Amino acid sequence: MNIMKFLRDSREELIEVAKIIKQASYLTFANGLKTGIANIFMAIAPNFIGGREGRLLYSSGQRCFNDKHVVAAFQAVADIAPFLPEIPIKVSNTMSKKLFLQGKTAMFIDSSWSISKFEQEQPNFKWSSFAIPAPVGKPKYSIYHPDFAIGLNAESKNKEAAKIFLKWLAKPETGKLFNQKIPGFFPMYKNITSDNVHAKVFMAINDEIGTDVRWASPQIMDGIPNGKDLIQTNTLAVILGKKTPQEAADALQDGLLQWFEPAQICLDKN
Repeated sequence: MNIMKFLRDSREELIEVAKIIKQASYLTFANGLKTGIANIFMAIAPNFIGGREGRLLYSSGQRCFNDKHVVAAFQAVADIAPFLPEIPIKVSNTMSKKLFLQGKTAMFIDSSWSISKFEQEQPNFKWSSFAIPAPVGKPKYSIYHPDFAIGLNAESKNKEAAKIFLKWLAKPETGKLFNQKIPGFFPMYKNITSDNVHAKVFMAINDEIGTDVRWASPQIMDGIPNGKDLIQTNTLAVILGKKTPQEAADALQDGLLQWFEPAQICLDKN
């Protein structure tokens, strides 16, 4: 059986494979819940809300944050809960990576930034990557997010030196060097390819399916309660069985309703 094929085909088949792995007394997902909880939800959500186009419907007030799409995303989180470490609340992101690198778990929901770390550790098994699959018949999406940038401080006492450095950073040759030396952090240049096998796989994923940024980042982190914190708290509650997916989605909507205007506008439209 080609496990990678089944994992990539659909979410339903991913869960079936997860059951087989668990029945074999093997840990399925390395992800713990001590850190990085929100990333689990945000990695899954685009397949349920409809990528960028769907996300913009929330930021424009055409959809509320507790509609059927968000509930389905939280349900997808609940579906993987039985396949996490036995006491996930005690497992940090660093510990999760160790579990994976030690070959104690089959999969790890993570980002390309870990490529360098994994390669440095040189695990004694072959590994690869695939996008989290969408439900049967639904478009697939992955997160492709600008993670950091470098700029010049207007109050800097070393502006000229900083300008020289920034000009160097802006050269395509520098982007190529960056891509080679730190695989998994992709410079924003056109037509720069990587020779790294694992980085190539990640980039190929983005060529094959739709992409979007992490849902919380563009707008819903700008107020209190913070959208990412709401996602974090409610993802944890769903996985631990303390909230239903509907209750988690309601809590997200109620929290954003306090300050985010689109969450208020949507109530009149729905």
